[in-house]
This record gives sequence, structure tokens and C-alpha cells, in this order.
Amino acid sequence: MVTAKFLAILVLAQLVACGRSPNFSADDFKRATGHSLPESAHILKSESRNWDLHGDHDACALIEVSEQDYAQLSAAIRPTSPSDGKLSNTPCSNAMYARFAQYSVRVAEYASWDGGGFRHWALVDGKPLIMVQVATW
Repeated sequence: MVTAKFLAILVLAQLVACGRSPNFSADDFKRATGHSLPESAHILKSESRNWDLHGDHDACALIEVSEQDYAQLSAAIRPTSPSDGKLSNTPCSNAMYARFAQYSVRVAEYASWDGGGFRHWALVDGKPLIMVQVATW
């Protein structure tokens, strides 16, 4: 009986850990960009998914920042192409990619790391907006 209860709790914890939510975090921004989330940041649209208890995690966001923060991030971004980074399957939902597709990218940075991770962030052309994607596995 104790084993059945333990398994039920484990399955419930797995279900709670999995699934999309709008909780994009400052840590997600840091992992994706290498920079702290600016004070001026206003998250316009976001999603986050924890796939399992082992740490698989996807997060995406469209973030508005002040012109000053946009200029600072613009000076810090290291332009790369997707071929320089290892793309993950699809860290964002189709709805999020449709939102991203509404904007032209001025500059983007892609990177991956050993042990399982991918990050991509881009500055929108003509607006102080940042598109962010990060996936760990």
C-alpha cells in the first residue's frame, strides 16, 4: 500500500512538473542571453515547460525593454547564425512562433552547450523588443 501511494505521489509530481505555463523567469532570460533581466523588462508573451523531473525545460518570451536597455543589450549581443548553435526540437509552441513571426529580427545570437542546452535570443528591428528561447535537456 505504501508503494502504491508513493507511486501515485511520484506520478502526480511528474504531471505538475510538466506542462506549459506563462511563468518565464529571470533565470530563463539569463540562460538565454547571458545577461540579467533588465529592470525595465515587461514580458508581453511567454511560456515555460518543464518536461520531466530530470531538468528538461523549455522557455520562450517576447519582452519589451526601455530604449536604454535595448541599446545596452544591442551592444552586448554576439551575432551568430543558427548553424553555429544546435537547434532543439521546438522549445516554443506554434502560437509563440506565430507571435515571433510578426517581427523582423535585427540581430540574433544562437548557442548550445555540452550536456544539453540551446539558447537563442534576438533583437527586433525598429522596436525595443527581445525574443528569447532557451531549452535544457
